[in-house]
Amino acid sequence: MSGRCAIVVDGVYRRGFANAVLIIVVIVVIGAIGYLAVERRVHQAGPSLVNNSPPLASRQPPKLGSGEPTGLSGSYSLDDFYLLVGGILKRSSTGYSLEPSLTSAVPDASMVSGLRGETEKRKEISNSIYTVEVVSTDGKREVLPTTLMVEPAPGDDVVRSLVSEELHLNEAGYFDHVFVHITPAIKSIDFRVKGVLIKSVGRVDGQPKIIFFGKEAGKQVVNGRSEDGYFIKWKIENKDKRPIGFTVQQRSGSTPSGWNTPFIGSSSEGIKDSDSIFVNPKEIFTSEKSIDYRAVITDGFHLQIWYEKGLVDVPSKRELQLFLQTGFERKGGWVVGQNTSIGVDFFDPETGEGCSANGCRNGNYEVTLTSNLQEVCPHTKYNAFDYYFEVPGTHIVTVSVRNKHNPDIHGQVSVKAVVTQDSYPPPSHKPVCEG
Repeated sequence: MSGRCAIVVDGVYRRGFANAVLIIVVIVVIGAIGYLAVERRVHQAGPSLVNNSPPLASRQPPKLGSGEPTGLSGSYSLDDFYLLVGGILKRSSTGYSLEPSLTSAVPDASMVSGLRGETEKRKEISNSIYTVEVVSTDGKREVLPTTLMVEPAPGDDVVRSLVSEELHLNEAGYFDHVFVHITPAIKSIDFRVKGVLIKSVGRVDGQPKIIFFGKEAGKQVVNGRSEDGYFIKWKIENKDKRPIGFTVQQRSGSTPSGWNTPFIGSSSEGIKDSDSIFVNPKEIFTSEKSIDYRAVITDGFHLQIWYEKGLVDVPSKRELQLFLQTGFERKGGWVVGQNTSIGVDFFDPETGEGCSANGCRNGNYEVTLTSNLQEVCPHTKYNAFDYYFEVPGTHIVTVSVRNKHNPDIHGQVSVKAVVTQDSYPPPSHKPVCEG
């Protein structure tokens, strides 16, 4: 039986690998949590590209644990929230140094169990020489043990996790993130190794600010192809050049918190005061007509959120990209042997779910396949609707996918495959059509 390899028709794979395991960890954690008001809010006026909501004065704080946005465009501040704390630790001949990483996070109700998991994890590493200490104005200290993640050495692919072992000379590692509850009573966050203070990040007057957050229509070349979309742009103000964390979040129903995080930045990563990310609305997984965005900035003790309702419109017509799997691609088509199969994969643009020739789990899609040389029974699914090339010759196979409830969501592709005759007759997979 001929082999199978993944190829792309009428589209391109957009998959990449993170350069470091630690960045993956941050993205996964932030993608699973949302920001949520806890207590005091201080509203701030600011310029806005989108203003299709009631005035700020009518803003109603969301219910605790709801993870819901305020429903307005504008900015506001929080002084009671959870913070995801980490940092890059280096050891040289002169000792240790640390660049803190502060990425704000206020978990909604769905993340309570996750926080309990963090507590259990700390029990297992209670003897760690790497700790984060949260210092209150009354002198109380909360000690949070953590691990140090060390990137693989050249030629290696194993990440070391240190608990009782120190870094080697001229080596660097990453303080594994811990959740810290920030309130007005918190004075500083201290990083220690074997009880020795390496870095203290303290509360100061004032706070970094988001002074602009909006969109601008534009084009960008992605994988050699020009795409239409929007640049989500922002400007931040950090006069004291203090350590900060900054994220851009996209409203999504596919995560527990209801938000995805397409951008994460921090001082340790050299965040710019003015920057942007490109968004192609056709590739946003949602059933909504428009997408909310928000930007979040923190210095670890103050947090500002700029929320824009319906910032990006989602096109009503969505063309599906179909990924077909079969033998080996050649110029002008595929060359395959008899008994080689062809499978179908695609993503539901409303949910982001990966689907097959059997459709999606929600039952919203119908997949049909036609061939010029072989009979395919209408609406018959056999072996995940794999189509087996049995007749030698040039096959033209057409795959069509449509959303049963929305005719504007559809996709179709035709492929040519030259089937070579095998030495031994393959077993027949030809279905018996009903009626």
